[in-house]
Amino acid sequence: MNRIACLSKKLKNFFNEKADEVSKDVGFIKRKRKLRGSSFIKAIVFGNIGVNNCSIETMCQLLNEDSIKITKQGLDYRFTEEAVEFMKRMYNESLAIFKNSLQIDCKILKQFKGVKLLDSSYISLPNNMESMYKGYGTSYSGYESNTKSGVKLQVLFDYPNQTLDQLNITEGIRSDQGYKGHLSSISDGDLLISDLGYFVPNSFEQISQAGAYFVSRYKSDTNIYDVETNQKIDLLECLEDQSFLERKVLLGKETKVKVRIVCKKLTEDGPKKKS
Repeated sequence: MNRIACLSKKLKNFFNEKADEVSKDVGFIKRKRKLRGSSFIKAIVFGNIGVNNCSIETMCQLLNEDSIKITKQGLDYRFTEEAVEFMKRMYNESLAIFKNSLQIDCKILKQFKGVKLLDSSYISLPNNMESMYKGYGTSYSGYESNTKSGVKLQVLFDYPNQTLDQLNITEGIRSDQGYKGHLSSISDGDLLISDLGYFVPNSFEQISQAGAYFVSRYKSDTNIYDVETNQKIDLLECLEDQSFLERKVLLGKETKVKVRIVCKKLTEDGPKKKS
C-alpha cells in the first residue's frame, strides 16, 4: 500500500473511531447521544477550511448535514474544559500519524539529525481579550488589522521527519527576536533554518555550542570581525572589487560567534528593496 493510501486510511480512522474513543476517555462524551466526538471535531476542522471565521451557526449547519440536530445554544454549551482536553488529545494523535506516515527521503538532508524550520503566524483576537493576549495589529497589504488583541503561534517543524516539534502560543505583541523556546529542541547534528526575524547572535551561539547548525539571512547592521585579527569588517568594502564573498567571520559585537558568511553582490538591474 502506498503512502497516500495508507495516510488516507489513518485519517479516516482519526476522524471517526479514534475521535469517538478519545472523546469518551476525556469525559467529553459521557453517555450515548447524537453529538459524538467524531462529529464535533469534523465540524471544527472542516468548518475552518477556507473560512476566515467559523461561527457556531456554521458548525450547526455542518452538524445538521451529519443528521445531528442541535441549536446554537446547545452547541455553545458543549465548549467545556473537557472539549479543550479532547481537542488537545486529538492534536497529539494527529502528530503521531504524520510522524509515522510522511517521512521525506532526501539524500542531501540525511547528514543532519533533523532539519528544523522555524516560523511564526499572527492571529487577531476580539478586543475584549487584550488583557490576556495583547496584540499589535498588522499593516500588511491585504491583511490590515487594528485589533488590540492577538496571539502569535511559534512553530518548529522537522522537515525530513515531517513532525511538529513545537507549537507555542505567545502574546501577539511579542517579537520573534525575543523568542527562545525553540532552542530547547535543537540538539547535536540538527540544522535550523529561520528568517531574519530570528536573527539573534546569542541564539546562534547556543545552537553552535549544542553541536548544531543554522542558516539565516544576514542582518546588515550587525557587526562582523576577522577571525584572526578581530578587526571589524566592512562588507561593502570587501565586495567593492568582487561580486562574491565566502569566508569565516565572528558575528556580533559582544557574542562574536564564529560563522561562515556567503555574500553575492547584486547587479544594478537586480532585485530592488521595497520601501
